[in-house]
Amino acid sequence: MSNCRIFPFNRWSDTTLGTISSSGEIAAYPASNTQKQQISKMWRSSGDPASTNPNLSRDLGSAFRISSACIVAHNLTKDGQFRVRVSNNSDMSSPLYDSGFLYIWTSFLPTASEFSDGTGRPNAALIKLLEFCSENPRVTREITFTEVTGRYIQVDFQDSTNTDGFIQISYVYAGLYIELDDNVAYGWEIMPESVNRIHRAASGQFWIDLLYTRLRANANAPTQGEVITVAFWEFMFSLLGVTKEWIISIRDTRVSVAFWVTFLCHFPKVPRTSNPAIRRYGIPIEVEELVG
Repeated sequence: MSNCRIFPFNRWSDTTLGTISSSGEIAAYPASNTQKQQISKMWRSSGDPASTNPNLSRDLGSAFRISSACIVAHNLTKDGQFRVRVSNNSDMSSPLYDSGFLYIWTSFLPTASEFSDGTGRPNAALIKLLEFCSENPRVTREITFTEVTGRYIQVDFQDSTNTDGFIQISYVYAGLYIELDDNVAYGWEIMPESVNRIHRAASGQFWIDLLYTRLRANANAPTQGEVITVAFWEFMFSLLGVTKEWIISIRDTRVSVAFWVTFLCHFPKVPRTSNPAIRRYGIPIEVEELVG
């Protein structure tokens, strides 16, 4: 199983494509907010999830290749579920892909943990703790599937134990994904980049702020035989000018409980070869949000 997944091209958030709608929304929280990487911008359903199943719908205008979806920052409870469908029919008949209803909280905890519901999924107390730390828990739920080519995407939600009176979603991804096998991801590293920013107030006062949100990603290909790695980074370079946002999920298997850590990222500048002798490529990544 790969320890690195990259979601580089979000068709859902491309505002030049088609339309977006929902089963119902609160005016200040439209469905279009799920196209923005700003977590504070969100969609809220107008239907009570205790008695209805709210949904988000995306018409891309024409058929595109889709093999993954991500739901970022939500207010669903431990029993909340979601369903992703892709079709060439707006009523979702004859779907090309149908996930069925899946728990939005996955089993990532030891079953005996005091924060587990007994199945490995987080219990209500842990979700409340996450809500206390942030209005919307900074989590992401991603699914991958065999690639299909479809025009319409619909995400349904059901959460009968939700007492908020609405479903709240900050960001949605729908598009292709790349999963790096361990042997291909040789030399992959993500680390803080030591960059300082100097601010100046209107009063003339200066202060220095460390950019902890700036990361640098490198792929190392130690021999000429690592053609797959090189081809991958060349593909990433080609996305510049096409997309400015992407999602990356990384899992550290060296720890007893392996979590997927997920970032919403931007390309701040054009990448360049940092060491041609050993074929090392560096891509500067500016992290918008840490979401999981």
